[in-house]
Amino acid sequence: MSLLLGSDEPAIAVRDALLQLNVPVFVGRMNGNSLELGTLERRITPSMRHEAQDHLRRRGIQLSVKIVRRNAAKLRKVRSLEALMAKTGQGTLVFDRTSALGRSEAIVDLGSRLRQRLGLEIRGLFCQSERRTLFVVLSRQARSVAVDAAARERVRAEIIAAEQEWREAVGANAFQFSVRVGFEVPAGAEVIAVDRKTVRTAFADMMRRPIKSKLGAAVLGSIVGAAITVPAVAADLPMGVIEQQMPVPSDPAVDEPNVSLSLLSGTARDPVLFDHLWAGLNVKATLPLGERFGAQIDLGAATDQYYGAALHLFARDPAMGLVGIVGSAENQYGVSMNRIGAEVEYYLNDKFTIGARVGYQGGTAPNGAFGRLDVKFYPDPNLKLSAGAELQPSFAVGRLGFEWRPAVDALPGMSVSADASATSTGNYRATFGLHFQLGGSETLVDRDRKSDPDSAIWNQIDTTSAAYGGGAQ
Repeated sequence: MSLLLGSDEPAIAVRDALLQLNVPVFVGRMNGNSLELGTLERRITPSMRHEAQDHLRRRGIQLSVKIVRRNAAKLRKVRSLEALMAKTGQGTLVFDRTSALGRSEAIVDLGSRLRQRLGLEIRGLFCQSERRTLFVVLSRQARSVAVDAAARERVRAEIIAAEQEWREAVGANAFQFSVRVGFEVPAGAEVIAVDRKTVRTAFADMMRRPIKSKLGAAVLGSIVGAAITVPAVAADLPMGVIEQQMPVPSDPAVDEPNVSLSLLSGTARDPVLFDHLWAGLNVKATLPLGERFGAQIDLGAATDQYYGAALHLFARDPAMGLVGIVGSAENQYGVSMNRIGAEVEYYLNDKFTIGARVGYQGGTAPNGAFGRLDVKFYPDPNLKLSAGAELQPSFAVGRLGFEWRPAVDALPGMSVSADASATSTGNYRATFGLHFQLGGSETLVDRDRKSDPDSAIWNQIDTTSAAYGGGAQ
């Protein structure tokens, strides 16, 4: 991805063409032969895409055009420039109507170069547009910089080296900015975090020390000498404010109330019906409980005498992860399995999520502790690959699956999925799903991290007692 706007000839040609386009779009990103245009319009019509594609073709540009609605309210809620960039799509930035996004992207790149050079010494990176300043907040482990002249000079040299690399990458698009280094953000300064790592650090610091936390509160003194001037923003960026003494999560636990309906079908093998076809229906409803908490109800029923319900209560920071409690009750062929336990998710980065559930299960199914671990990989915001394993009192379970949201204009919340699970006793279930989400986030990765957690029902139940009569021991 290039800095500011794409500087190669194809990118320049696309940018010049889009400047003359009479369609309300504010950002464009090119990825191979595809061009994604972002709009703030509430309704996207097919004619908008056709007009944009025809406009480009008349200028000899052959690209597949997709127009995506960007929610203005959600853009205003972002807590880092990196999050702002992620909400404008993927690929090379070739069109930026306000010029602010390209500058924001450049600041994120500079921050990344600084982190590469200073590593764990950096506690946070904050940008203040009014003073055209990037504040580098050092960790407590780097306190020696304040009194050690050699350490100060080393930090200064690393910053200058990062600035020079960045200047070469920006080239003729350079603009003036200054870097100041210290241990806190200036009191009263209206700043925004540069990257998600800064948001996570600030939130974790607040959770550890809710009263004494000063990341974003105390005065920052320049400890490296005079400010180092580097290319950067020459106009205000579209940024919010990190509240003094109270850094907050990048988004609420649940972005908005939402409901998901899933039509399921597949094939299964169990001790009662052996190999058979089945079909089912799943409903999830998720509500925000203030800014940091949420609740979800899962309901499901299927043709193989299955029904289930679950309740989730959780706290979540979409920049970090989720922690909560979950209870479920399921029944298949008259065999009941009731669970109570904890669930945790950790968002390793934009691509990976690690999730776990542990607890105790009772009922007429085998009783005892259970535990499961799942890993989700998002090669694209609308494509999810998953794998997991689970231990129950009477068998082990392995799972694989994928889900894809084609982001069709008429059905933006629709996705399709395929999953397979198998037990150590030889039973299995293969599921194909068609999912519809009303409300909530626009992409799969945002849905999973900002809207509704995974369902806690549809677990593999040991139905051996139903096949042979009598209760399970």
